[in-house]
Amino acid sequence: MSTKKFQIHNPNPTSSGRFVIHQDKEVSEHSAALFLLEPVLRKVDNAHPTLASGAVQKVIKFDRRKGKVVTGFDISWLRDRQEDYYLVTSGRSMETPRMGFQVNYRTYGYVWLHAEFTIRCLPGLEEKLVETLARDLNPAFVLDQLITKWVSEVVEASQLDMIKNLTGFKGVFRQEMSQRAATIGLEMEVRFFLKNEDKRESMDIDSRGFFNVQPRSYSDFVRLSFSARLQVDDRQGGSASLFHDQQEKLRELLIDGIKNITRLDFTYNQLFNDLNGSVRDRLIEMLNEWLRLKNTGREIAEIRFETDEVFEPFMLEKFHIVCPLRDGVEITLVNTVTLNLENPEVYKTKRITDLREWTSRMLTRIAIRELVGASFADMVAELHTYEASIKREFEVEAQQIGYDVQYFLTSREVDTGTVDRIEFELDEDQWEFPTSIDGVNVKLNVIVNGRIRDFQYEKLRKHLRPDVDLTSVIRKEVYRKTRHFLHSTDPNDFYTKFEGSIADELTNRILSKLVEEFNLERETDIILKRLETDLIERLRKLQTGFHTCIVESNDNRLIFESKFSVLRIYPETMQRFKSLNYSSIESEIGAISNILKAHLNPELNLYSIHIADLDDPRLLNKVFELLEDSAVIVRDEFGLEIQISKGLWRLPNEDEKYKQKRKKVVGKANEDLLNEQMKVRLLQYKSQAKQLDEINGQIELATSSDDHERLKKLKKEKKRIEEIVYKADSFGTLTEKPTKQLKQAKNEMTEKLLGSGWDTST
Repeated sequence: MSTKKFQIHNPNPTSSGRFVIHQDKEVSEHSAALFLLEPVLRKVDNAHPTLASGAVQKVIKFDRRKGKVVTGFDISWLRDRQEDYYLVTSGRSMETPRMGFQVNYRTYGYVWLHAEFTIRCLPGLEEKLVETLARDLNPAFVLDQLITKWVSEVVEASQLDMIKNLTGFKGVFRQEMSQRAATIGLEMEVRFFLKNEDKRESMDIDSRGFFNVQPRSYSDFVRLSFSARLQVDDRQGGSASLFHDQQEKLRELLIDGIKNITRLDFTYNQLFNDLNGSVRDRLIEMLNEWLRLKNTGREIAEIRFETDEVFEPFMLEKFHIVCPLRDGVEITLVNTVTLNLENPEVYKTKRITDLREWTSRMLTRIAIRELVGASFADMVAELHTYEASIKREFEVEAQQIGYDVQYFLTSREVDTGTVDRIEFELDEDQWEFPTSIDGVNVKLNVIVNGRIRDFQYEKLRKHLRPDVDLTSVIRKEVYRKTRHFLHSTDPNDFYTKFEGSIADELTNRILSKLVEEFNLERETDIILKRLETDLIERLRKLQTGFHTCIVESNDNRLIFESKFSVLRIYPETMQRFKSLNYSSIESEIGAISNILKAHLNPELNLYSIHIADLDDPRLLNKVFELLEDSAVIVRDEFGLEIQISKGLWRLPNEDEKYKQKRKKVVGKANEDLLNEQMKVRLLQYKSQAKQLDEINGQIELATSSDDHERLKKLKKEKKRIEEIVYKADSFGTLTEKPTKQLKQAKNEMTEKLLGSGWDTST
């Protein structure tokens, strides 16, 4: 599609302050050939051309000499005849090519307007259209000139800024052009847009290297660069088309804007403390206002700044400094330093080339000066004081180069000696301690958790050395104190009185030593955990559950079952208990039971001869007393204190067992006999029931054959069997489960046996 280029001419340029219009003659001479009107208007040879089917067409006669349409017959034309015939098709539309109009605005410079038109002849105005356009042999040329004239009039007359209010201008333009077209018999639809208006994609622009800016109140220049993405500003959509192909101009505008804004609004420190943070956000806001002021129709979507200024805005490092102390000890100070750049302008003036080297040199000088005359104990006791002094001096130096400081001082050697919270327990190889009885050891763990009150304590300071682990020193002292105490302790007391006096006294002795020697708080937690030795493990197993003891007379007439439990080792007999050596716990329990049996056996022999009623409750009481008395013998023999259970009962002897067994055997034989008898009866009942079914069948045959005599005999036999079956059915033989059948038959049989005088005890 071709585009018509021309410039609009205003005969009086001063009449409009918004744009200057002039004529471009080279283009206008060729405008007639740009499009044809044949779909709407075309010249034909005669008054009766072939018409298109279905179309509303009309032939118009036009007198070129008079310049008007001829209607009817005019005889004066016969001598000088200049008639043309035009075929006008109404209701059919055609598209014009895209037409370009260039307006030279004083504000914006040259602006291209593009327009496309859809035209059709209005019905009834065919003569008006021909009379307007047929003045020239090329009607399209005439229409082209008219459209150009109308565009000029509309642009000149419009009070709306085409760039700032493009939407409003388009509405006015369409309306005005349509009204003018209607005056010559045309219906016109207008599509109007600025050149490149439809191209709304983002645009990437960078500064093509560094450029100089001068911050506010700064005597030198700073070099910046940027890369940006520009998007269409919907508030200036018309302006965006003007700058679509003017990236270089946009680049220059952005650089000028950054220079102007920086000079007025940002200091050197602001630029470099947060160049791509809050400073960038503020710059975007101000640059967008700058671009709107310049009518670019674009705004910044993204932008990033770079500078060739070399700074270290943040540094976190550890600096190790070896410092000699007055007592001949060397320690390594670990200086953890965080530097935050607060005043880049000051730092730039100091011309420091290596920030780390400067920091190391400054810290070494300050630390050695501060630690002159200090001992290792001084460092342990006052590390935080030395840390504060070094930090205070270093902060002054750092502020003079524009940095803020965070500082932390540690030392591995000092940390080893300054564990203010003491937490430990004895090692496993320290748990076993000798007692006052040779060969009898006990096990005990000691747990300590406390805090040292003050490292200035004189007795504590002698333990402070870089090669000394203070926690280990205190652990050894706790072990020594515990060993000394338990060496004079009776092991019986350790196991029988531990929760009372033993634990309390040992705890107090340990605490007193920790407070006096190492300056620990009196609130220090000391936990004593008594542990099991082999001896204690043996006792625990003996104490588990109740143990059974069976005692009996020599003639086995009296047999008693008793239970006992082991309570503890008797305090005065610890050595006796330790000296025993059984192969197993079961063997030791058996030995205790044998002691009880041996003590009761003579007494039970006497009772077996003289007591007739073996179930006399007085006998049980006497046996229980004897068992309790035997506990003293167990204490002396085994060193154990036992408790006899109240649950003592007599077991049946051999004669009683025989009678019980015989009774069970006789009862079982009688039951087997009854079961056999019941089985026989059940078989009889079932046989008779089967006979009853057969007789019923025979009765049906006798009834059908009218054999009255046989029928009479069968009914009599049926009645006899029914009585038997009914009786069996009452026992459940036919209607209940087999177990109930046997039970009911057994009951019936038992009643009959009893009725006949049978002795059930035999």
